[in-house]
Amino acid sequence: MFLRFAEAERNKSRMGTAELRVALFWLFAVFTVTSTNNFVDLEVNALLPERYNTSTTLNCHISSEMDLGNINIRWSKVENKSILCEYTTAGGVVPQATCTFSDRQLSLTIPHVVPSDEGRYICKFKSKAGMKYADTTVTLPDQYENVQLEKSLPNLTCSFYGVNRAGEVHWFTGNTNLTTSEVTSYSQLTKEGLFNIIGTHNTEDSREPTYTCALWIYRTGAYLTNETIHFPSEVRTVPTGSAGTAEMVPLLLLYTLFSIACYSTL
Repeated sequence: MFLRFAEAERNKSRMGTAELRVALFWLFAVFTVTSTNNFVDLEVNALLPERYNTSTTLNCHISSEMDLGNINIRWSKVENKSILCEYTTAGGVVPQATCTFSDRQLSLTIPHVVPSDEGRYICKFKSKAGMKYADTTVTLPDQYENVQLEKSLPNLTCSFYGVNRAGEVHWFTGNTNLTTSEVTSYSQLTKEGLFNIIGTHNTEDSREPTYTCALWIYRTGAYLTNETIHFPSEVRTVPTGSAGTAEMVPLLLLYTLFSIACYSTL
């Protein structure tokens, strides 16, 4: 009986020691995370591009009053999980062409921003003080390079070149949307990752003085731009059953001359 009581006491002692170790572990873990947040901070800012194919720079600044020792800081892109720029105390900066480190700031330069460069970028920092990260997002404004209008009757063609978003061409006359299944619109993807978006409208059934082609962007669900095509008066059709004034003038003149000739012979 005494042996069973002693064994039970030893088990309680072991359980108490284990609980104490777990409590100390979590206390240390909480202290580590808290110390990282208190003594190290990352400040991220990005100079976003105004246009496609222009440069942008992502800056990640380490803010701390303590000695950080050997550090590792890097820029990576979430979408493809690739490391784009990295600095270590032992190895320096890699790659040097697009990456610099000075005054506790790691800068990544993207020289020619294209749609594939858009996305979320993360700056990660690690040292004896702990770990921390911050992020920013790179986006391009919706834009196109140029537009070309063509009139090859009865077809009208509106071509938007160098569009950095997928979309299609819609046609209007006045406030009436003419976009139906009969309207042809297609896209060509360029090697730069841009789109040439072309739309054609057949005016054979109904021809109006003006038509408007508008570039609809799928991502935003809105029109980016529009262009108006004017028909010159000489190509407009006159409705069947009516004659224009220009057609009536020669007939009236011929009738007048004929009447004068007949009157002179009498």
